[in-house]
Amino acid sequence: MPNHIKAYIVLLAIGCMCYVLWVGAAKKIEIANYGAGYVAKVGRQYFVAWVVLTSCAFLTSNYYIFALLSFSLIYFLRKKIPIEAQGGLYLVLLLGLPSLSKTIPGFLGLQQLFQSSWPLILGVAFVLAERQGRIFKFTEKVDWAVFLFFAIVGILLLRKSSFTDGLRYVFIYFNLICVPYFIAKKISKNAASVRLIFIGYVFIMLILAGAAVFASLKHWNVYQSLDSALALNERGITGYKYRGGFLRASTTLGAIHLAIASFGAVILYSYLSYGTRSSLYKKAAFFLFFLTIVLTFSRGPWLIGLGVLALYFAMDRGSKGLIYLVIGLAAFAMLLSVSGVLGSVMDGLSLRDSGNVDYRQHLLEVGISEIMKYPFFGRLDFRDAAAFKTLIQGEGIVDIVNTYLQIALAYGVIALGFFVYALIVWPISIYRKAARSKDLQRQKIARAYFCFMLCIAISIFTVSSFNVGSVFFPLIMFWVGVGHGVEGY
Repeated sequence: MPNHIKAYIVLLAIGCMCYVLWVGAAKKIEIANYGAGYVAKVGRQYFVAWVVLTSCAFLTSNYYIFALLSFSLIYFLRKKIPIEAQGGLYLVLLLGLPSLSKTIPGFLGLQQLFQSSWPLILGVAFVLAERQGRIFKFTEKVDWAVFLFFAIVGILLLRKSSFTDGLRYVFIYFNLICVPYFIAKKISKNAASVRLIFIGYVFIMLILAGAAVFASLKHWNVYQSLDSALALNERGITGYKYRGGFLRASTTLGAIHLAIASFGAVILYSYLSYGTRSSLYKKAAFFLFFLTIVLTFSRGPWLIGLGVLALYFAMDRGSKGLIYLVIGLAAFAMLLSVSGVLGSVMDGLSLRDSGNVDYRQHLLEVGISEIMKYPFFGRLDFRDAAAFKTLIQGEGIVDIVNTYLQIALAYGVIALGFFVYALIVWPISIYRKAARSKDLQRQKIARAYFCFMLCIAISIFTVSSFNVGSVFFPLIMFWVGVGHGVEGY
């Protein structure tokens, strides 16, 4: 039996078990103005969508047939599933597969057309299937921040070796930046649609968590078999390194990105299940998320995620909660100091025992120095700078493990400024508006959204995300767009 067929069978078995877990874990979650069984109905729709999509990827054995079938699937689902539930559907489909990047060969003298990927196929299909008005509407400052971020990146991409290459990348990055953002803005209009987006995200992350734990324990990344099954000519699926005798947990996302995304799922599931009675299913869901996080062996996201999670629960008690959090941390530090182990603990928490930290620190120093040479518009070939030669790793590459540095080096601080506004300043303003209101429910949903975005914003300081074919960057831009629904609560 071919390896990808074995992987497909395993994935379906894991998906079915995780769906059963989801049914129990989401049993008491309710959506305002909808019946008690609405969440269960939407969960069934998401599960069927995931099964069909996974079947398309693993059974077609041809990239072009897969693209055509998945495109048709998305068009059909957008007609059948209510608009308020389609934001969750987008996340289920986006995270349901790896990037699946493939260069489409050209004809009539053209060497290639463009580089296709799963996020690109999904975004184009969502846009073309839209029937309720225009998607690309500019009504708020953040809309312009996102568009100007893309515009600067797009214009600077024309510096590529050839103009046609530049145009190809402009098309790709438009689908990477603008399309997911405006899709989310169009769909997330109120609290119900935002909660359904939360539900879709937690649902697919639960399935990915099950697959990730299996992959780590069995030393088999089940999605890796799609490389040969679809004849991909790009390294779009991550087979990650081993740590402590285990394969680092990764599925459709790399290990670090999976750890970030899993902490986000814990935050959103904590919000969705707030006030519901504790059950075995609920505990099992949290356990599976945390087990996945542990098996990624990504200590940076561990520390950041736990810190943001503590902040989320502290904020639930208002200013008192924050004061208790600070007092608790201070008391813990004093206890460590009296015990004489504060220094070693701080070294461990700051990962001083890890060579990765030295590399990241050196990268930051060299990167900032290079940014100062081309501060406004960066340079696309920054890796060719002499200073970066000292950062070449064993794989023969310079790994820019910092998304902010990645953007600033290639496109300058102006583009970075627009990105930071959309990713950090915009969620902060949403939370501040909600905090000033007297609506408790609005405050809760804004707090969950803010902490989720904060976790992403801090974590991507430790990993590169702004890549062609990336699944994670469209995920970021989609969540920026979800802020419109939180703000319009």
